[in-house]
Amino acid sequence: MKSNFKIIVKSFSFDKMCPMGKASKTLAVSTQAQLLIARITIGDLEYDAQLQILRHGECFTFLTLCESKIVAYLFRNPKRHISSEELLHTALGSKARQKTTIVERHVCSIRKKIAEIEAKTTIRTIRYHGYVIG
Repeated sequence: MKSNFKIIVKSFSFDKMCPMGKASKTLAVSTQAQLLIARITIGDLEYDAQLQILRHGECFTFLTLCESKIVAYLFRNPKRHISSEELLHTALGSKARQKTTIVERHVCSIRKKIAEIEAKTTIRTIRYHGYVIG
């Protein structure tokens, strides 16, 4: 199912926003840099950490907090095999007693959402090694 929503981004000038001087402009530039870092693209799939969405062209899907953490970790480590245990502990910050089936469930949900927006880039399972995006 495709989403028919469009996000409109209005451009603005940091000079108009921060007329105070150098310190304000530095803050504005660092804020702009954080916004740029918040968007990561792999293949035809873009992840927006600030909005917690996956976007393919004009189609997008919202992610839950846990899904967003997993996707962010995978996008920051492209082409690297990441085990379920690593995702559980690093991305989700879960205790050692929890099972990796939680990660498997979230990855399954993320895959369904990627399929809904018809992106070619997906999360692949590498047997005995974990997951990789690309």
